[in-house]
Amino acid sequence: DLAVYSAVLPLYFPRSRGEEQNAVAELPEDVGNALGGTTIKEREVRIKSNLMSSSSSGPQTLEEVKYVASRIGPSRDRRDDGFDDVFASGSGDKNHPAAAESSSPRTYSSLAKRQENPDVVRKDQDSKLSEKEQARLEAEAQYREYLARARKADLKDLEKYQFIYTSGEDSKGRPIVVFVASHLPAENVDMDRVLLYIIRVLDPVVSLDYVLIYVHTNIAAANKPSYSWIRKAYGIFNRKYKKNMKNLFLVHPTWWVKALFFFARPFVSSKFYRKVNYVHYLMDMYEEELFVGKKVRIPDHVIKYDQMTNIKYYNEKFSAARRG
Repeated sequence: DLAVYSAVLPLYFPRSRGEEQNAVAELPEDVGNALGGTTIKEREVRIKSNLMSSSSSGPQTLEEVKYVASRIGPSRDRRDDGFDDVFASGSGDKNHPAAAESSSPRTYSSLAKRQENPDVVRKDQDSKLSEKEQARLEAEAQYREYLARARKADLKDLEKYQFIYTSGEDSKGRPIVVFVASHLPAENVDMDRVLLYIIRVLDPVVSLDYVLIYVHTNIAAANKPSYSWIRKAYGIFNRKYKKNMKNLFLVHPTWWVKALFFFARPFVSSKFYRKVNYVHYLMDMYEEELFVGKKVRIPDHVIKYDQMTNIKYYNEKFSAARRG
């Protein structure tokens, strides 16, 4: 826990030039405003300071009037329907003195200039990809690349660790995925290959709704991946991983897990946090409606740890049940 504390906090509270440069490299460009809140540029209200200035005045001369009219006038081209000729003559009367001038080359500008159809402009704008949509497409392309690599790679050596596997279904028929953190060989293997293995296991499952049980029991420093690797994995896991995960159970969470989730808040949606359930007692998880009558394969050392650590809690619970 101390190691994580020392590694993560300098990103947010750098104490030297080196830590500041490292924070710039690790953290995203947008981490909120000065108070840590999320800012959306499109929603910022911009008020011109001299908008209602008393010193401003309208057009004073005929040329100024024509200029303003040309900027705000309708989108018709009046030259095509003779409107300008009538306007120039002052009336429809061909005997009007100004009518003679209508046949000569015009020396004035039209009150209105042709403008783009707003419906066409809006359609063109909608057809252009937004930055968010472009980022989503790039992430999808990156995921497809990793998926193709995961299907081709030889990852049999990682199967023996059993750090991620499926274990039946819950009461709603959704597959259950178990991730045992203490089995993760974070220091002894290439973590990029670990990511490929996780994608290979999960991709067939996450296309539909599923439940994830993350077991943090007996985790050691050698099992903890780097914060940058976690961010990378979260970025590669596309929308179906996050949307179709209906529940996340964190078994025996420590300070490290809670701190990790706290610092991940700027990068994780609020909907995700509503799916999180902290499980300090395994029996409480099995009493959840989702797991009633279901057998979830949990490693023996996790069950023994739970029984030894929470023996007082279980004794009190059993005693209360007998009295009831």
